[in-house]
Amino acid sequence: MRGADGWSNSSARLAGVAFALLMALASSGCTTPPRDKSGVNYAPPTVFGRIHAMRDGDPQSLAGMTMAGWFRCIAFVYSESDDAGRALALDPDGWFDWPLAPGDYVFSNLYCSHGNTTYQLPLHLRFTLERGAPVTYIGDLWFNLTSRRFEDVRWDSQFADAGAEFARRFPSRPQPVERIAVFDGGPGSLSYVRSICAPKWQIDCGRTLQGLEPVAPPIDRGMNGLGFAPVASVTPTLKWKPAPVKARYDVVIWEAVRFQAAIGERRTVYEPGRVVAYAEGLEEPEFTVTDALKPGTKYFWSIRLREAGEVSSWSRGGHLTFLVFYTSSSSGQWFGFETPGETRR
Repeated sequence: MRGADGWSNSSARLAGVAFALLMALASSGCTTPPRDKSGVNYAPPTVFGRIHAMRDGDPQSLAGMTMAGWFRCIAFVYSESDDAGRALALDPDGWFDWPLAPGDYVFSNLYCSHGNTTYQLPLHLRFTLERGAPVTYIGDLWFNLTSRRFEDVRWDSQFADAGAEFARRFPSRPQPVERIAVFDGGPGSLSYVRSICAPKWQIDCGRTLQGLEPVAPPIDRGMNGLGFAPVASVTPTLKWKPAPVKARYDVVIWEAVRFQAAIGERRTVYEPGRVVAYAEGLEEPEFTVTDALKPGTKYFWSIRLREAGEVSSWSRGGHLTFLVFYTSSSSGQWFGFETPGETRR
């Protein structure tokens, strides 16, 4: 997995409050259940693995106190058979043992908070839990957080170490089977991905836009990030500003997946889910949806540049809000829109 391009982050003075909402979800009924005195989950785990965190090259506990404040991470996982995702907890050493039902899943994102900054690491790792398998080990994730970016990101197997740790935690349970999660590169054919901010594409990237700028619908920038701009049809025409270089365009639309948490009031977080439309090699900077989308539904979309088999990374946006009492900024967020009709969620 390429680590330097495409990872996103957002920062705000109130980011700790927002992340607390996510952590509340991680301690709710849809995460790792409490353990009994023997250390065994009341609901036996079905998936096992570990996150290895570093900050500026130094190993970092995922629940340790640092000079800059708490460092916390939470995993976002969803199944394509459902439009609702789950926020799942990690222990201080990065181990996770989640009680998920058999099926196909996507480990879509990792959210980490350090001090007053919240970082988002898109992953798109697919894994399958087979019916009847005792526990499935899906792999180890490694990352280094430096200069407000995730770098040196990789996903590999440390099966021997994982097996030893699992035996220590659950001595009475059968050893895990190894089924390593696989990176999903997304739709379309390609031979190489180059950052859309690379000199080749001649695009001036900044905090609030990394790539091509949407025209219709326009970017919906709110106080705390990008929202979902309304469109007038379930077969909308998406438009964007032309690229400064000669190239073709790819466009993709994802149905949004919701992740909910409750702490005093309800908060809903959305992330891209299944691909519902994709077009490749467009000559003009626009695309009309042909198969009707769902009414009253939230979607994410993006555009990238293509030159034969080489493509850019997907375009993203951000926001900057500065008030006397509040500052908020973000980068690397997907563009969103919502179709007309009664809201589904």
